[in-house]
Amino acid sequence: GTWVSVFIPLRDEQGQIEAVLGVDYHAQDWVNGIAWARFSTILCIAVLLIILGAVTTIVALLKADLAARKQAEEALRQSEGRFRSLIENAQDIIAIITPDGFVQYYSPSIERVLGYTKEDLLERHAFPLVHPEDVHLVQEAIAAILSSPGKSQAVEYRFLHKDGSWRTLESISTNLKDDPAIGGLVFNSRDVTERRVAEKLKDELVSTVSHELRTPLTSIRGFAELMLKRQFPLEKQREFLSVIQTEATRLAKLINDFLDIQ
Repeated sequence: GTWVSVFIPLRDEQGQIEAVLGVDYHAQDWVNGIAWARFSTILCIAVLLIILGAVTTIVALLKADLAARKQAEEALRQSEGRFRSLIENAQDIIAIITPDGFVQYYSPSIERVLGYTKEDLLERHAFPLVHPEDVHLVQEAIAAILSSPGKSQAVEYRFLHKDGSWRTLESISTNLKDDPAIGGLVFNSRDVTERRVAEKLKDELVSTVSHELRTPLTSIRGFAELMLKRQFPLEKQREFLSVIQTEATRLAKLINDFLDIQ
């Protein structure tokens, strides 16, 4: 085994060594203690190194996560800014309403198109502002998109302007009730009043021109058929040809006028 010996000199009155006192004891516990102390020191250093490495790794991960979050937040901020700019400058009206018709959101274009501020309409029921004859059209569109989530439905109706006039809106409605960012029915509406007036004028013009063209054509055709089917005196033929010439001249003038209008 392992032993430790200690020797102490014993001196007389003159200081001379008379003897030596020796003490021996078994040192295995002492050796084990030293070994355990060394092991504990190494273990503590290893644990500290592991902790330091883990902390360094965690700090690096947190820095990377923070940088990624900042990048994501910046991208989201830019995306939101771009979306807000598009919505605020869009000519179309973007509206979010509940299935029973209460307004949750209107884009700023509502003021340019219909004269209302967003505060005028928020949390109000939209149906009273729809022309009474067109309310059922809007209700049918809402019923259609509620039965088919994600599907769009076109609808055209008249909406009351703040100045009391009626404006014709052409809307595309979509059910985004299950989208947590929307939570309602989206109506993308465009004012087509002037277009519908122009189309009505065009239809009236075509109808008028058709009628005006048909009159001289009827006369020309009628007199030409008479001359082909029957024999008339020369004087009568000249009369008929004069009518045909007059109506043909009138027809040419109508066509020229129509081309000028176009």
